[in-house]
Amino acid sequence: MDTKIVAVRRAKARLCARGFKQVQGIDFFETFSPVASLDSLRIFLTIMATMDYEIDCVDVITAFLLANLQEEIYIEIPDGYPNKHLHRGKVLRLLKNLYGLKQAPMEWNSTIDTYLNITLHQQPKIEKLLSDARLTPEEKKLISKVSKIPASPDKFLSHDQCPTANDKSNAVNRTLFQSFVGMLLYIAITARPDVSTAVSSVARFSHNPGKAHWQAVLMILRYLQGTLRMRLQLGGVTKYPELRAYVDSDWAGDKTRKSRTGFVVFLCGSLVIWSSKLQKCIALSSTEAEYVAVTAAARYVIWARQFLQELGFQQPNSTPICEDNKGCIDIATSSKAHPSIKHIDIRHHFIRERVQEIKDINHQKVGTDVMVAD
Repeated sequence: MDTKIVAVRRAKARLCARGFKQVQGIDFFETFSPVASLDSLRIFLTIMATMDYEIDCVDVITAFLLANLQEEIYIEIPDGYPNKHLHRGKVLRLLKNLYGLKQAPMEWNSTIDTYLNITLHQQPKIEKLLSDARLTPEEKKLISKVSKIPASPDKFLSHDQCPTANDKSNAVNRTLFQSFVGMLLYIAITARPDVSTAVSSVARFSHNPGKAHWQAVLMILRYLQGTLRMRLQLGGVTKYPELRAYVDSDWAGDKTRKSRTGFVVFLCGSLVIWSSKLQKCIALSSTEAEYVAVTAAARYVIWARQFLQELGFQQPNSTPICEDNKGCIDIATSSKAHPSIKHIDIRHHFIRERVQEIKDINHQKVGTDVMVAD
C-alpha cells in the first residue's frame, strides 16, 4: 500500500492596530524611540575587536507586545476572536502595545531600558530554588508565606542544634541542605547583598545541619519570595570612578562571642563589593572588633584601587573608609602606642601604615544612622 505525504500549509497572521487613525494628544503623546547610529556601532565594534571581547546579539520576539500601554485605546473586535458574534457592538481595550500604534516603539524602548538599567539580579535562579521539586508540599506552602526579613534577630544558630551520633531525630537531608545553601551563597555573592549575613550564618552548619538550620534556610527563601524582583542598581552618580567604603561590626554578636565583620564598597555610588563574615579572633571590645573589620575592608579597597589603575582609572585621591567608632579611628590614625591593643595580631595593624604612611586610605567618621554597612 502506497502512502502519500501531503504538506499542509499554515498561514500566520498578526493583529496590528490601525495607527493612522490615532489622534495626537488623545491616543498618543510621544513617539520618539532612539536607535544606534552606524558611527556609534562601528566605534563599539572596533573597541570590542581590539580588546578581543565576545559580542552577543539578541532578538526579542514580538517585542512591542511586551510593553504596557499608557494611553486608553480601544480596537474593534478582530476576525477570529472567540464567539465574535456574541459581542456585537462591543470593543476591546488594549493593555499592551500592538504593532501599528504610533507610540509602540517608544514604549518598548522605555520597557527594555528599565529592564536593562545596568542592574544585576538572580530572579531566574531564585525562582528555580523556590520551585525545587525536592521541597515537600508543606515546605512549599511555608515559603509561600512571605517574610519581611531574611533571618530572625532573636534566634541564634549554633552547633548545639546539630544532630549527634546518638540522636539522629534532629537530622535533615544533608545533600539537600548543601545544595540549597550553595545556590543561596551564589545568589548572595552575585547580586543580593541583603541576604549575605543570613546565608553566611546557615552555611557554617553545612557539614551536619539540624532542623533549626533548615528552618533558617526556609526563612531566607520566604524573604526571597517576597523580594523576587529586587535588583542591584548599577550605574554611578559620579562621572569618575571613585571608591568609597563603609565598615561596621557587631561586637560579640555570635553565640561563640565572636564578632561579625560587615563592609560595603561603592564605585561611582554603585555597590560593587560586599562581605559579611565572622571574625576568626574574639575581640575584647567594640573598638577592637571595628579595628579588625576595617582591616578586612582595607584589603579589598587596596585591591580595587590596583584593579582600577590597571584599567586606566588612576585613583588620584585616597579612598575613604567610613567608620562609626571613634576609638577605632584614633588607633588607625595615631602613631601613639595604645596599651589596649598590644595583644591584637600584628596583621591587623597594616591599616595604620596605609592611613599614616602610604596614605591611599583615609579613615572617616560617620554617624551610626548613615552607616550603610550596619
